[in-house]
Amino acid sequence: MNTVTGELLEEFGGDIESVLEVPSTGYLLLCSPTDFELRQRGGGVVWRSRRISWDGFRDLSLHDGELRGEAWMFDDTWHPFTVSLATGAVEGGSYYEAQQVEER
Repeated sequence: MNTVTGELLEEFGGDIESVLEVPSTGYLLLCSPTDFELRQRGGGVVWRSRRISWDGFRDLSLHDGELRGEAWMFDDTWHPFTVSLATGAVEGGSYYEAQQVEER
């Protein structure tokens, strides 16, 4: 929002459930039920991850340039994942594993 004119400049995040501040970077990590988006405090998008979860995360933490946690799967199991804060590249997660099963 332009603070002088009141003009809407951008909309985002209708499904944001939480926000993590990435220490010493000026970035904010927005968490939806299925993926993550890294944004600059001024508003610009740095990256958006692929879909990682069917619908939810738990045990989120930041360590050594990575976001770590567990992603929920529809069979009520939890699957570990990591996201590189530098690139948004994802390893693991529940949604990816479901796609792998379908491809075989």
